[in-house]
Amino acid sequence: MIHLLILFKRRDDVDRQEVLRFWREAHAPLVVAQPGVRRYVQSTVAVPGSTPPYDGVEEIWVDEESAIDLLPLCTACGGSAREGMSALIDGEHSVILRTTDHVVHAGRQIGRDESLPKRMTFFKRKPSLERQEMLRYWRRSCTGWCGKAFR
Repeated sequence: MIHLLILFKRRDDVDRQEVLRFWREAHAPLVVAQPGVRRYVQSTVAVPGSTPPYDGVEEIWVDEESAIDLLPLCTACGGSAREGMSALIDGEHSVILRTTDHVVHAGRQIGRDESLPKRMTFFKRKPSLERQEMLRYWRRSCTGWCGKAFR
């Protein structure tokens, strides 16, 4: 399974609520209608006391590589939504990440209408560490302190 994270930033001249409304009402139905989409989650971004670097995060899980090309990723929406979303998003400051999930604790399933806080941490490894070494270290240390800190 492939997991995509799309962090998007609205254009400065566009109202945030307008973007979020369009994203939920016009863009979401296009994504979920695509073959191969197993799960789709939209998260709005809030940073207390400051302006967030992104307005929203899309998480899309697809079964296979070929499904990625069919997705209406922000500026690639089909039909009238293409013009709508690309007119609202700052493509230069939006990011598409392809991730590999390592589930540390699955917990109970989250309901469709259940609202829970989410924490995403992005980090950059030190150039002196090999990628695999950094991932091993992060998984071992985070499994201990993250599990305790957020229970």
